[in-house]
Amino acid sequence: MGISSAEWLVAPMVTIEEERAAALLTERFGIEGTLEDLGSNHDRNFRVRTGPDEHGYVFKVFNPVIDRAVLRAQSEATERLARALPELRLPRARVGVDGEHIQTVSVDGREYDCQLLDYVPGEPIMDSRYLAPRVVARLGELAGRITAALEGLDIPTPDRPMLWDLRNALEVVEALAPHMVDQRRAERVLRAARAAQQLVERRAARLPVQVIHGDVADNNVVCRTDPDGRPMPVGLIDFGDLTHSWAVAELAVACTSVLHHHGATPASVLPAVRAFHAVRPLGGDELDVLWPLVVLRGCVLVVCGQHAALQDPGNGYAAAALDREWAMFEAGASVPAEVMAAHFRQVIGEPAPHGDPPTSSHDLLPELLSEATVLDLSVTSDALHGGGWLDPDAESAVVARALASGGTAVLTRHGECRLTRTRVDTTEQGATLALGVEVHLTSPLAVHAPWVGTVTRHAEHGVTLTAGGCTWCSTASTRLSRSSTGARPYPVSSWAPSPHRAAGIGWMCNCPGWARELHHASLRQGWTRAG
Repeated sequence: MGISSAEWLVAPMVTIEEERAAALLTERFGIEGTLEDLGSNHDRNFRVRTGPDEHGYVFKVFNPVIDRAVLRAQSEATERLARALPELRLPRARVGVDGEHIQTVSVDGREYDCQLLDYVPGEPIMDSRYLAPRVVARLGELAGRITAALEGLDIPTPDRPMLWDLRNALEVVEALAPHMVDQRRAERVLRAARAAQQLVERRAARLPVQVIHGDVADNNVVCRTDPDGRPMPVGLIDFGDLTHSWAVAELAVACTSVLHHHGATPASVLPAVRAFHAVRPLGGDELDVLWPLVVLRGCVLVVCGQHAALQDPGNGYAAAALDREWAMFEAGASVPAEVMAAHFRQVIGEPAPHGDPPTSSHDLLPELLSEATVLDLSVTSDALHGGGWLDPDAESAVVARALASGGTAVLTRHGECRLTRTRVDTTEQGATLALGVEVHLTSPLAVHAPWVGTVTRHAEHGVTLTAGGCTWCSTASTRLSRSSTGARPYPVSSWAPSPHRAAGIGWMCNCPGWARELHHASLRQGWTRAG
């Protein structure tokens, strides 16, 4: 812990012109050809074309921070995959003039290690704007097969911490975020990383650790084009992030890379999770940490990409990735990890863990009148005709009209797809599904805990009541009947916060396996078993 930013950073690589690289290639490998700079965050990579009917090679000159033992481990892992997955296209190393796979070249008076690798034919999946579900599934399957094949491989531990090992993610983010130009974005990334790390730490000791490729992502997976025009993953390049880490991190990296593609949402990764699980089964702890690891991966991509662009302004490869790295972060941070864990369990056919629900001993809103109005904000609502739903304040207007007609309380409906939240003329999905219930009042109303549990005050307007596997969240302006400071929880058997003002109450309840539909009856009578 407490590693400085300098220890995470890799110094910019020396510039090597294509003509100079061609001479080095001939000198150390006896190969002549036409070279094209491929770009890299930290190394120098060149495509080598040796003839019109040949795939050619990739000539890599490595950053001096990379130890030779690491390069040998990468070659060993490549050969292991070649034996286990013979149909997989891989960048296998070629020997140089002295019979060794690793050669040394001199540039500007300094020595650098280099390798000549088979060029893997195909196009990176990153170049495809939209990824169809079966393409995403193939990416997940590939990550699973590679993870299974590398299990049991042992490689030396590097002398310096691995930047892309997700076990180090929070340290990397905390070290590099202060260097970001946009400090508001930096704060968002830090908050997301710390929250995700807390979720991972609870289960970290139980997560399987092994050697992983570490970057089975869309920019390292190459594809053939199927007859229907879809890119189908068939090869893997760049073993530079090979390391010991959590096995599930391989899947997290693959899932993260899906999130910047055209039309992608968090649910777009589900085919990858299902396919990975089919070839390398995921444990319960791995399912729970998968999405927090996706968030951490997005955070690391953002801070590293921003810093690489600042340190090496001429690196077009790093600069071109900044927008998609931010898109991956935003997508990952947009959904609670618990929601995604439930999706993952559902997609692989594993029931969600849950205990018995609490027994209701109090009406939640005992003073709520039975004639409270239930609003209709759906596509069938008469209150939204004539384009009224397009008004940004449409919901407030509907509430105001309902209260003005003589009502003292109006309720919204849980699980309703609200027309008022629809977004027009955009490719982004609107958050139309109501995950909670709102109560709008004309006067303050007492709220009682419906069951025995623990109350936690999170902010002036945020309170949660937890019991067993269920959590009730209130966003009302409330005054607790017992003193509470900060976010310190305390047990209650009866809890009666009173709103300071009549703006209303909003709440959500997370109780796996139990009915989510909150209506007036359930507010007074508690939860009922889902049928």
